[in-house]
Amino acid sequence: MASIISSKKENLPRPFGHFPPSIWGDCFMNFNAQDYSEKLEEYGKEISALKEEVRAKLVDNSITDHVAKMKLIDAVERLGVSYHYEKEIEGLVQQIFEAYAKKNFEGDDDLHTTALLFRVFRQHGYKMPCAEIIKNLSHAGVLPRKQSWWDISAIENLPTDYLKFLFQLVINVYDEIEKEMSTEGRPYAASYAKERIKDLIGSYFVEVTWLKAGYVPTFEEYMRNGRITSDSQIIITSSFIGMKDMADQKAFDWVISGSKTVRATEVIGRLMNDIVSHEEEQTRAGGHVASGVECYMKEHHMNRERAVEEIKTKIKYAWKEINEEFLRPTPMPMHILMRALNLVRTEHVFYKDIDGYTYSRGVKDDIMATYAAPIPI
Repeated sequence: MASIISSKKENLPRPFGHFPPSIWGDCFMNFNAQDYSEKLEEYGKEISALKEEVRAKLVDNSITDHVAKMKLIDAVERLGVSYHYEKEIEGLVQQIFEAYAKKNFEGDDDLHTTALLFRVFRQHGYKMPCAEIIKNLSHAGVLPRKQSWWDISAIENLPTDYLKFLFQLVINVYDEIEKEMSTEGRPYAASYAKERIKDLIGSYFVEVTWLKAGYVPTFEEYMRNGRITSDSQIIITSSFIGMKDMADQKAFDWVISGSKTVRATEVIGRLMNDIVSHEEEQTRAGGHVASGVECYMKEHHMNRERAVEEIKTKIKYAWKEINEEFLRPTPMPMHILMRALNLVRTEHVFYKDIDGYTYSRGVKDDIMATYAAPIPI
């Protein structure tokens, strides 16, 4: 038996790996710790002294400046040595969070400090609300205040000419819609559409705060905001505007009531978009807010492939919810439900393989087949 195994081994080709040579050469092979024992002992003493110096700063109760303490914690964590002070840091972060919570997170901290507090608190599991950061950005002139989102006088506060142009354009369009809807006896229609635009702007602001703070929300938190940035409610309510008396106020209320069909349309549009676009988005200069894929991967500690498969399951479930709401008796007339269904069908075409909304060449054949090419009979 031994000779058979031996002969078989001799006939087996040896698998060689073509590995590149180490950039370090053989310097570690020649290293002898004994040659540096005195130096290592000296370094050890210096490190011990520095460790205690940092510990003393962390636990020094005479330092009442919470921001200074948080900056120290941030520096220690970024240097990768926070494991020496886990108990001290956890106690300190809890103490500072409770102090900020008592005053409802109100303060005069600048944008940089607010972002730092937000990030460190969230990293330690403390839910500091996003609203400080939004307020701070607004005060800094980076973002307009919420009450100014539809105020023509807010245009001059916008930082660039193209934003001023777009803001003016949007206001003009909806002012014209409002006049036309009033003549039809449906003045409420433009108001619903405006509110959806305001919601969208607010959700974009939330994304800005997350990006600036380097914050990756939970998947559920992301989707609360992401369903709005799917633009589904804006598109559906805008489609109602041209339907005259076929879309009364009940139809608009149905959109914002959280109906199964509208929510499912938001989920499908948001997640299909994220799956095909998130990798390219993360390579953009200046960074990009985490998509649903990154949020799911981080929260559930899984790789992209598994996260995408589980997210696709959520998309399938959303389709089931749409199918259920189309069963009689339907919550709204079929011509109202069809507006949402047609939207989600369009989303499926645009995002089934690539980000066809951004790279329209990928859906050119579908568009041509639908609107331009003759139908063979």
